[in-house]
Amino acid sequence: MAEVPFDALLDDGILKDLPIIGSIVALFKGAMDIRDRIFVAKIARFLFNLTSTPLEQRESFRREIQQNVKIKQKVGASLVLILDRLDDIEKPDFLAKCFMAYLSNNISFDRFRRFAAAIDIAFTDDLKAICSKNANVEEEEDVSLSNLARTGLVEFRSIGIQETWNEMGTIRYSLSALGKQFVGIMTSHDV
Repeated sequence: MAEVPFDALLDDGILKDLPIIGSIVALFKGAMDIRDRIFVAKIARFLFNLTSTPLEQRESFRREIQQNVKIKQKVGASLVLILDRLDDIEKPDFLAKCFMAYLSNNISFDRFRRFAAAIDIAFTDDLKAICSKNANVEEEEDVSLSNLARTGLVEFRSIGIQETWNEMGTIRYSLSALGKQFVGIMTSHDV
C-alpha cells in the first residue's frame, strides 16, 4: 500500500527523473522485497519443521480451528506476528518445535506464547547452548544462562552469607521450570 503513492508520483515521469528521489524509491522497494523474502523464508522454515508432526495431530488441529473461529483467528494472528518479529532465520525452528508441542496437547497456547516471547528476545546461540546441556543441571556459572535471564527460561539467586566470603554476592543461574520444559521440548524434537 505504501508503494501506491510513490508509483503514482513516478508514473508521470516528473519525479522519476530526479536522481535522489528515484534512488530513494528504488531503495524503498528493494527493502520491501528483502523484508518480504525474509518473512517468507521464516514461514517456510516454520512449516517445514511442522512436517514431522503426525498427520492425525495436524488433522485434529485443523478440525478444531475450523469449528472455532475465535481460536483460528487467535492462533493465526499470533503466528504471523511472532514470525514477523523473529530476528534470526533459525528461530522459526525453535518456534515450530514449541508449536508441535501445542498441537500434541503437551502445552497450552498460553505456554506456547511464553516460549515464543522467550525465543523472540533470546540470542539463538544461547538457546542452542542450553538445549545442548543437561536440562537437570541446577546451577551453572554459564554465560548462556545469564544471557537468558530476561526470557523466563532461567532463574537466578544470589549467594548469601552461608557461602564462602569469595562467593558472597555472586549470582548463580539455573534453568527455571519453564526453561526445563523448553529444553525438554527441544531435545525430544532435535533442533
